[in-house]
Amino acid sequence: MAAALTAPDASAAPTTSASPTDGDLGASRLPMPVDVIRDWEADTVGTAPGDSSACGLSGWLSEEWSLNLISDSSMIQAGTYRATFACVGETPTLDVTLTAIADEQGGPLGSQTLTCDSRVSGIEVTVPDGGLRTQLTIDAGSVVYAAGFAPDP
Repeated sequence: MAAALTAPDASAAPTTSASPTDGDLGASRLPMPVDVIRDWEADTVGTAPGDSSACGLSGWLSEEWSLNLISDSSMIQAGTYRATFACVGETPTLDVTLTAIADEQGGPLGSQTLTCDSRVSGIEVTVPDGGLRTQLTIDAGSVVYAAGFAPDP
């Protein structure tokens, strides 16, 4: 599963991908088919294709694939964003940590533990110059996740 987070710009819409490369990688235990995860992301956290003001990230974590995902977005502009998250699956919780890419010694910009029952949870996060690092972690099992980042008006 290659997950890409693309920040908004004038010429391109945000993109996300979640595809197994070889084998099942835990996909058979997911609560939805892999090919509908992107649609679930758009419906759940509001990162619709063509929306240049928001960016998103979705995919899955599993014991067979990876229990941890780190995604860097150095193109996301400095500013205040509404970060929304959701997860669903056999894993009861998903840990989310947001940090500044340029400040590896600093503390998190935001963090929370989500209950993986499709409920959407959100936090306000101020992203400094240099971009945003998103880290998602589960202890075991499998989970589908979605994250959306939109400028906070």
